[in-house]
Amino acid sequence: MVKQYYIVLEEFDSQKDYGITIREQYAKCLSVLKKGEKINSAEFINEHFNEFTRKPRSKDTNCQPRKHC
Repeated sequence: MVKQYYIVLEEFDSQKDYGITIREQYAKCLSVLKKGEKINSAEFINEHFNEFTRKPRSKDTNCQPRKHC
């Protein structure tokens, strides 16, 4: 399976005006990225699992299929 990687071009600055509204949760995620870092979305999730959530969950619980009513 081919993985897509991204390279961080610059670090996130919470005080900078990016011309758009950035939600607090997104700002937290962006703040952990460091300039020059090469990331993959799956690896990012595994490294920072439960770091940005209000209710921590185990990986088993998080991966279970959910029923939507």
